[in-house]
Amino acid sequence: MKRILWISASRIFGGAHIISNKLIERIPGSTLLVNTVNESNYKQTSYPVEFMDFNNIRKEFKSIIIFIKEFYAISFKLRKKFSNYSEIIAIDFNSLIFASIAKIFRMNIDITYYVHSAFKNTTLNKMFIATFVNMISDKIIVPSNYLKINLQSIGVKSSKIDIVYNGVEKINSLPLKRNDNSKEIIISHFGRINDQKGQDLYCRAIKQIVSEGKYDIRAYFGGEIDDKKYFEEIKREIKGYEENINYVGKLMHQDVIEIINKSDIVVCTSKYLENLPTILLEALSMGKVVVGSNLGGIPEIIENYKNGLLFEPNNEDDLYQKLKFIISEEKYTSWQQGAIESYNKKFTMDKFRSKFMEVCNI
Repeated sequence: MKRILWISASRIFGGAHIISNKLIERIPGSTLLVNTVNESNYKQTSYPVEFMDFNNIRKEFKSIIIFIKEFYAISFKLRKKFSNYSEIIAIDFNSLIFASIAKIFRMNIDITYYVHSAFKNTTLNKMFIATFVNMISDKIIVPSNYLKINLQSIGVKSSKIDIVYNGVEKINSLPLKRNDNSKEIIISHFGRINDQKGQDLYCRAIKQIVSEGKYDIRAYFGGEIDDKKYFEEIKREIKGYEENINYVGKLMHQDVIEIINKSDIVVCTSKYLENLPTILLEALSMGKVVVGSNLGGIPEIIENYKNGLLFEPNNEDDLYQKLKFIISEEKYTSWQQGAIESYNKKFTMDKFRSKFMEVCNI
């Protein structure tokens, strides 16, 4: 059995790490090496987790001499650790930098770069990022065709890239506790609160539907506030509509699932550089109709008029029109089966695990 070391050196803990954790649980011989700053997120795991302080490298990057000294020191710690494994899987680009130590010391270890974020098509990325990725990575796994095209555009070798769609566990939708006479329509949106995620589009589109007075709408949005100024602008936008549009804060995953469970429609309004939003995959597994921006990997999730609708990115009027169509035609009911079929076809955890293990030859 292969011994695999997964590395998560990033200070950020997001959807990519949640997806990776679920996968690691299901692949024998796996150990995860995590940045100490995220220790609280790994208190209950069914697999071995080790912690390392990668933060000094980041702190001292402004001084090239100190940076080299710190990198040199951590190199020997990692070299010793790497000697116990036959494969390293880097969960983000920061982790790939540390995985490169295995190449520097000419260790006989395969390195897989598991990419979740797109790179901007700049000269700097073409010159340095692509060259580094090609040199260090034996294999590259991406969760969408969009991300494969993105990497190819900056010069990453196509022959190294395999697409493995992310998968999620099926979440059984519980019976909704509604009054039989209730015509309330529930819509939800979850993601970090910043302009990239586009909560302003969501709130203005909902506000427009509510202001028409034809439908009983209850809309939720939640997530950690990245941009306080942006959030204050949203609060001003929905002033007077708080009964219909509710910010629920940063929730635990189970609380998010409970809100999705009672939702009729789940929305993703990203404005740029979106890969394969986990929240949409979870919604499909529950038979929820989804609406999302026509960009990045989102069109690989949403099939128009089967499980939901795509709208033109950063176009609140198009979002309003798409939501209004689904509501007025009650497609949030008739497209439920299509949502479940889409999930079963591409995004189950079993498909995800088996394809990932096949690509990594585990």
